[in-house]
Amino acid sequence: MNVIEISNVNFTYQGTKDSGLKNINLKVKKGEFVLLTGRSGCGKTTLTRLINGLIPHFFSGELTGKVAVDGTEVHQSFTYELAEKVGSVFQDPRSQFFTTNTISEVAFGCENLGLSSAEINQRISDAFSTLQIENLKNRSIFSLSSGEKQKIALASTYAMRPSIYVLDEPSANLDIHATKRLGELLKSLKEQGYTIIVSEHRLYYLMELVDRILYMKDGEIIDEWTSEQALALSDHEIVKRGLRAFSLNNLKQIEERLEQPFESMNPPEFIAKDISVTFSGHHLLNQVGFSVTKQDIQCIIGITGANGVGKTTLIKCLCGLFKKRFGTIKINKKVLSNRKRSDEMYFVMQDTDYQLFTESVEYELMLGNNKVKDLNKKIDEVLNMLGLTAYRSTHPMALSGGQKQRVTIASAAVNSAKVLFFDEPTSGLDGKNMRSVSRILTNLHQRGKLIFVISHDLEFLINTCGRIIHLQNGSVDEDFPLNSDTVSKLKSLLSYENSNL
Repeated sequence: MNVIEISNVNFTYQGTKDSGLKNINLKVKKGEFVLLTGRSGCGKTTLTRLINGLIPHFFSGELTGKVAVDGTEVHQSFTYELAEKVGSVFQDPRSQFFTTNTISEVAFGCENLGLSSAEINQRISDAFSTLQIENLKNRSIFSLSSGEKQKIALASTYAMRPSIYVLDEPSANLDIHATKRLGELLKSLKEQGYTIIVSEHRLYYLMELVDRILYMKDGEIIDEWTSEQALALSDHEIVKRGLRAFSLNNLKQIEERLEQPFESMNPPEFIAKDISVTFSGHHLLNQVGFSVTKQDIQCIIGITGANGVGKTTLIKCLCGLFKKRFGTIKINKKVLSNRKRSDEMYFVMQDTDYQLFTESVEYELMLGNNKVKDLNKKIDEVLNMLGLTAYRSTHPMALSGGQKQRVTIASAAVNSAKVLFFDEPTSGLDGKNMRSVSRILTNLHQRGKLIFVISHDLEFLINTCGRIIHLQNGSVDEDFPLNSDTVSKLKSLLSYENSNL
């Protein structure tokens, strides 16, 4: 029995010329697990919006063809009727929150289904227990990290018990432990007979679950693979298609030469000593310290650790955005005030919407950079390297999540700051753009920038970083060079070891 039938569908968003989807024909059987993948902007998210009814009920445009869910055409269904059948988890969890408390948020969908208080309470309990997030009960939504917000979004959907799950980049903001737990949850849902559609760039954790993998390009479904066929693709084919690795076994760095070689410059010295932060009686950071000196092997530094361990808090302290309680920070042996550090450093946040202010991508890169030498030339180079040249005049808020991420990275690339911090720069990025970000960060480092990167992304870390600082319980747990001899150590810290991934 087919629970989803899409026939001869074409769709163009209102106000755009390019087609969002072309010639889409897709049938999904009850209990089937389908993975959508492809480069950013290929149409994956648009296809999920057809299934959950956001198109045509919320996103206007020209739609032709037929879309039916559980035997009923989507355009003839009310949104509340679709919500009972299709549960959606979006890439940005904030876009689906309606309350300010985690328990209320998980209860919200159930309340709208008209369930009894006893049934709602039971479903809330089951959701927090099944996802192993009891520690997030009765918390303010605003106090959660990005990964924790994603977990609450998953719990809210799970509590509603839909028969079809549609997830758009569900692992984008999750750490390794949470991603593994997500995979386990999806496995449980599949075993229970639910139909699951996942749009993803991170592919490895789904390989044992999927029945079909659909590769999309320019709004069309180009290829269809089984897990075995996908795992048999060569590294060349994976890179050519702009994909990430289907397996994390035997990951190796893919060398990509810089287009214009130049003489390397030394990044500045940097010392952080006894950085401690206490909030509401809880120690977020406890005497964190490390140094980057001329005697060190100069490299891009990865900062790792579980969601909520204090990585982003540390970065905000270092770059002067968060008032530290204790500690000293020096650049080139000089102690700098918060204001001075904010001048010398640049922070790219994980949530891109907080850093986009202007009416076009070009203006975004020009903002605050009027004193940068050869600014227009640098903008041209960065836009080309990150695949954004075609969007130069586009409003940033009209871009996809991955495209927004690249715009904020481009802004940092043209900035004159000596020290750059990136918080999960590869969230929502496909393989091609993940490798482009790696290449541009290496370029910036060789131009004399000191670069710190918060990441859970093993594939990206191996391609990019030469040193790892691992946080646990608010302190530095491990600090080591990343090379062929220590990759296994990083895998172990990120809980990849012995995971059959």
